[in-house]
Amino acid sequence: MGELQLNEQNNELYISSTDVAEMVEKKHDQLMRSIRTYIEHMESAKMQSENFFIKGTYFDGRDKAQP
Repeated sequence: MGELQLNEQNNELYISSTDVAEMVEKKHDQLMRSIRTYIEHMESAKMQSENFFIKGTYFDGRDKAQP
């Protein structure tokens, strides 16, 4: 794994899910499935998932937008 890429926006630091997937040695699609499950559980518990996960997109090797 390379150096961790932190992104700053509005004085907040973010890490992309592609970097997290690499860190935890998981395929990105598996990580995204887990994140969607976490969001469902958080929302059912009336927690604000947007404090932890922010939707975004990236372009894969075929220049296709991915979540």
